[in-house]
Parts: sequence; structure tokens; C-alpha cells
Amino acid sequence: MPSDRKPVRHEPALPAPFDPVFGSLEEIRYTDPGSRFHQCFGCGPDHDIGLRVRTFRAGDEVLSPIVVPRRFEGPPQGAHGGIVAAYLDEVLAGAAVGHTGRVHWTGELSVRYVKPTPIERPLLGRARAVRQSEQYLDLEGTLEDLDTGEVLARATGRFFPMRDRPMRDRPAPEAP
Repeated sequence: MPSDRKPVRHEPALPAPFDPVFGSLEEIRYTDPGSRFHQCFGCGPDHDIGLRVRTFRAGDEVLSPIVVPRRFEGPPQGAHGGIVAAYLDEVLAGAAVGHTGRVHWTGELSVRYVKPTPIERPLLGRARAVRQSEQYLDLEGTLEDLDTGEVLARATGRFFPMRDRPMRDRPAPEAP
């Protein structure tokens, strides 16, 4: 999926195996310092043991570079199913932001495990919106082996927009 656009410098840098796919893609950012999601287990860059999922615009979908750390191993050499679901949940949430510009919360998530998801190997999260109403957004996504394109897991979800809440926390009011 390389593009003719010139390379973008990503901070923090992505692991080298992801350069051909992500080199020219724009990152969707909503987890900067001071944001409500900076410490989120799934997408927060400063969560001590979090997934740190990042999403990038790629046409009408988002892509995510993923390497499941050994600490999330379930079966031998495979990712724990709950962690696979968490990664897919975050990729779908990134697609919701990419599609609408608004943060959404998960109302429903369904995961189909196609093959064991390997640990410590470059994977590609992929998601897109498939239906939008005034109340919710339906999304679908996959987790794929980056090298082979083989689908490891599929997910569908219904996400609801966070109503009238800023993406950045407001400072606490001063006491009188």
C-alpha cells in the first residue's frame, strides 16, 4: 500500500518493517499530553503496560502498526484472545475518529478469531466505517499478518459518539 506522497516523519518512530506501508500516511492524533486519552490502556502513549495503538489515515480506512508483546501471550507463541479483541477495539475506535473527527465509545464489539495471532511479529490493523446514523457508527476491521496479508481476526462494532465532551480535560475550577 505504498503511496506516491513524500514520507512523513512519525513521532515516535515506527519499527522499520512498517515503513513501506506507513511512510506517507498521516497519523490520527487524539492522545497528546493533556488529552483525556493520554493514559488509556488501548491508545494512550503513556500507559505503563498499555497497547499504545496508533492509527493512520489510508483513504476511507485507517491502518495500525501492531506488534503484540510477549507479555500478552496466551497460548504458546500466540496472543491472548482478550488482547486481540482489545487491539481490534482500538483500531475500530481510531476508524471512528478518522471517519467523523469525534471520539466514540464502544457499545458493541464482536470478534471472530480466524487463526492464532502471533506475538512479537509485525501485524496490520485495518478498519473502516460501514454505516453511520445520528446515534451510532458501525465499523468493521481486521488484524492481519503484515508480511503475508493473512487475516488473523475480524471484528465488527457499534460505536457511540461521546456527546459534548472535549477531547482535552479542562483544569479543575479554583476553590473560592
